Amino acid sequence: MLVFERVEDKHHPDFEKAFAIYEKSFPIFERRAKFDQIAALTDSDYHFIIIKKLEGDLLGILLTWNKDDFIYIEHFAITPLARGKSLGTRTLKHLKKVADKTILLEIDPPVDSISKKRKAFYQRLGFVVSDKEHIHPSYRNETEAHPLVIMSYPELTDEIYHSFQDNLTNQIMQYSEIDC
Repeated sequence: MLVFERVEDKHHPDFEKAFAIYEKSFPIFERRAKFDQIAALTDSDYHFIIIKKLEGDLLGILLTWNKDDFIYIEHFAITPLARGKSLGTRTLKHLKKVADKTILLEIDPPVDSISKKRKAFYQRLGFVVSDKEHIHPSYRNETEAHPLVIMSYPELTDEIYHSFQDNLTNQIMQYSEIDC
């Protein structure tokens, strides 16, 4: 059985282990500095969720922004030892079941085997590729903004996309080194 537990501050007993998963799973330009991540924990819309076994073993992280009209999966990672056991599928199926709004996420453009597999994984779960051109700002001063592909469940409307863009600029990226 999977347990989904929200981390609300840096004093949570699993925060350091979860942050280590975050650092190992994403390149520097796709992740916040620790200081900014701790600051984001204070935002009521931000949900830093750890995925654990009932026995307590940490299996992954699901970092989302829960807005009135959408849930944005900002970061999602399963630990290397836990991969290949349908944990990602079970996690996203659970999220789809409890969410009463559009779920959106970003992936790297599908240009190599890993990014193509990632796209196919989300498509098997019902996520749809958006035709919107999307550039995600960098979280760090020393790196550039980068193109990403938006996927959503169900299909992304213009209204939700504009709401997402507004939130990305005016709320989400305020927890980064960059001024949007």
